[in-house]
Amino acid sequence: MIAEFKKLFSDAIKDHYNELIDSLNTVLKNITFEDNFKSSQFDLTLAVGEELEIKHKLGVIPGGYIVLKSSANSAIIDGSNEWTNQSLYIKNDGSAINSIRILILK
Repeated sequence: MIAEFKKLFSDAIKDHYNELIDSLNTVLKNITFEDNFKSSQFDLTLAVGEELEIKHKLGVIPGGYIVLKSSANSAIIDGSNEWTNQSLYIKNDGSAINSIRILILK
């Protein structure tokens, strides 16, 4: 009787554990960057040597940015202006026009 109870209890724990893992996998597979981080995403095109002001709505000076997509082998660097709680500045330091997708992070 005790052995049967242990097996039933063990099976119930395994079932609940598997359900929890399945639920976590579902959530984690469907979560987006924006769900976890205060950020702003932009699609932009920069001419060669162009410095661009990007107005964001983070409410704080950004901690940085990630170039998610780039159409040219061209460096996107920090612009010469200081970042603020409303704007960030980047520059195309390459030799080609570059269309980018940029994610600005808090």
